[in-house]
Amino acid sequence: MEKGLLGQYIDMQEERRDLERRIRRMGAKLAVHTEAAAQAEKEMEEAKERLDSLLLELERDIQKVENSRIRRILRYRFGDGLSWMEVAACMGGRNTADSCRMALKNYLDKIG
Repeated sequence: MEKGLLGQYIDMQEERRDLERRIRRMGAKLAVHTEAAAQAEKEMEEAKERLDSLLLELERDIQKVENSRIRRILRYRFGDGLSWMEVAACMGGRNTADSCRMALKNYLDKIG
C-alpha cells in the first residue's frame, strides 16, 4: 500500500466522478461528433479507466490488511474522507482522534 496513493484516495474518487460528468456533458453538447471531440472523449474514458484501476488497487490493499481496526480506520479516513474526530466517533468505544491517528501511523510505519 503506497502512502502517496492513499493520501490521494478521496481526490481520485472525486476526479473519477468529475470525469464521468464531463463525459456525459460532452456527449449531450455535441450533436455532431467531430474527430477531435471523439478523441477527447476517448482520452477522458481512458483517464477514468486508469483511476478505476488505481482505486481498485487501493481497495484490494485495504482489504488485505489483517487488522480489522486498521481496515476500518483506513476506510473512514481515506475512503469516506472523515476527519480524525469523525473517524474516532465511527470507531466508537474509547477511541480518540489521536489514538486512531497514531494506530494508523504506527501501522504505516511498520509496513514501510
